[in-house]
Amino acid sequence: MNIEIRYRSRLVATSHNRLIAVGADHGGFAMKEELKKLLGGAGYKYRDFGTYDEQAVDYPDFAQYVARAVADGVCDLGIIVDGAGIGS
Repeated sequence: MNIEIRYRSRLVATSHNRLIAVGADHGGFAMKEELKKLLGGAGYKYRDFGTYDEQAVDYPDFAQYVARAVADGVCDLGIIVDGAGIGS
């Protein structure tokens, strides 16, 4: 699994104070767990909005949790991983 962090031009590379919302469906669960390790190891703060295991779930629920957290200003950025890679 290769995960790479890329910064948009308006983000500052030293923006480790930003809170990142992460979420996944059951198909993306394993990658989300790896992503959390990468983020934590790089000094980023994140909040996990689920799912918390590999039992079947509906990806729109978790995409909405992450999107709502960003829209409401609870988190600064959001990353969603779903098994199909196109749904969220």
